[in-house]
Amino acid sequence: MIYISKQAVSTRLKALLERPVRRMPHPRGIALAFFLLLALATPFATAAEQDPLEPVNRVTHKFNRTLDRFFLNP
Repeated sequence: MIYISKQAVSTRLKALLERPVRRMPHPRGIALAFFLLLALATPFATAAEQDPLEPVNRVTHKFNRTLDRFFLNP
């Protein structure tokens, strides 16, 4: 077990409490906040805008469902 004297603890605590407080935020923090806000401000695309091949996919899906109905169902 490690024993630490009360004087050592109070000296370390006093040193921590006497540290100067930074008034200005760090530039990286400002940049991070800006880019997070920018990412949240961009509009989300709808599903119709994301899939330009949707008509082809629907025809292919219908074809596959028809084949499955004829060959895989008992």
